[in-house]
Amino acid sequence: MHARRRLLTTTAALLFLAAGCEKALDNTGTWQQPTPWVDVNPAYPACTTSTDCPWGERCDATAGICGTDAKGLAPDFTLPDDNENSETYRQDVTLSKQRGLVTVLYFGLSTCSVCWRQTYMLQNLLERLAAEGVQNVMGLVVDHAQGAGSVWAMAQYTRLPILQDPKEMTVWNRFAAEKDTFVVIDPNGFVRESWKTLYLYEVPADLARLEAAVRDAAK
Repeated sequence: MHARRRLLTTTAALLFLAAGCEKALDNTGTWQQPTPWVDVNPAYPACTTSTDCPWGERCDATAGICGTDAKGLAPDFTLPDDNENSETYRQDVTLSKQRGLVTVLYFGLSTCSVCWRQTYMLQNLLERLAAEGVQNVMGLVVDHAQGAGSVWAMAQYTRLPILQDPKEMTVWNRFAAEKDTFVVIDPNGFVRESWKTLYLYEVPADLARLEAAVRDAAK
């Protein structure tokens, strides 16, 4: 039964890609998972820019001191990475440990073929930005609890970590997320932009909105 179900899903995936004029992930993708920064500011809490401050803090330009600011801070979480093509496969991924990176959260379902294409488009965007010099950008896919057991299907389209939310949908609830919600978080952990739904795979304006927000957060 499992073998038959997997065969049917794989066949559907191939038909989906053929229709979309795209190909499944191969072993030569160019996107590489960026490395979070380590706090190395010896003068902390003195600062000149927010890059001198840890996650959850901003630099007060007037006082020149890092300070906490709960307004707009993204809810922290730790979830396991179930994508066998990801560099953090079978490791826990913690949002607050992405310090120094622009982090794009995508809330999708590994059971949804449209969501597969969304992850494909997101990885392509990160590859293109990296080639243009915008390199410290991380993408995290947060899978719905109902997707447990089908992550392998989405993993055919992306090397981005696919994080499995528990049955309580803890992270989805914290971000008030729906399917196809995107959130852009800056290097210090603050939400810059969020959209209930973006359709990267069919609406060029949506892809442009996401790209503009990422570029702005990376400045």
